[in-house]
Amino acid sequence: MKKWIDILLGFGLMVILSGGLLYYTKEMDKRFLSKVFELEKVKEEFVTSIKTIESLEATIGSLEEEVQLRQDITSLIVDAGRSYNVSPMLLAQLIKSESNFRPEPNHKLPQVVGSGGINTKANPKTRNNPHSYVGGIYASSERLNREIEKHSNLYNAIIGYKGFNLQGREQADKIYTEYVKYLKGAVDEK
Repeated sequence: MKKWIDILLGFGLMVILSGGLLYYTKEMDKRFLSKVFELEKVKEEFVTSIKTIESLEATIGSLEEEVQLRQDITSLIVDAGRSYNVSPMLLAQLIKSESNFRPEPNHKLPQVVGSGGINTKANPKTRNNPHSYVGGIYASSERLNREIEKHSNLYNAIIGYKGFNLQGREQADKIYTEYVKYLKGAVDEK
């Protein structure tokens, strides 16, 4: 009988031990799965971080291109202004009012073209091609120079450039006011 008791106790002990081992294994599985889920979460965060970095790099590249484009446009406006003896700042304000420096703006009138809003019917004899971006900037400078020579004062020259209708006069007022502020600021700095 003792032998049977020993066998039963041994079997019971084995069941108890295997139950404990099973519990321990389940706990280990839970911990392991918990770590796997944590690693997956870290991996997702890492992938998101990589995508964010790639997006930032693309944005930085785009900003670098934008800065270069602005420098190129500024250089063109300065050179065009000097070529026709007009203020590059005034020329820039006129171009901004016409196209906001866009290379291919949409104008209301089909005969008005380019970044400077040159009316090809009213200005057929320009030395520069107003249909190209660079030519449009130079044609705008040429046109502004003609308006300045034609009118007795700068305000009337700007109106002559923008047009004598109500919208042209309103835009001319705004451009003239901004230009005078610029001039006053430049004088105050000295």
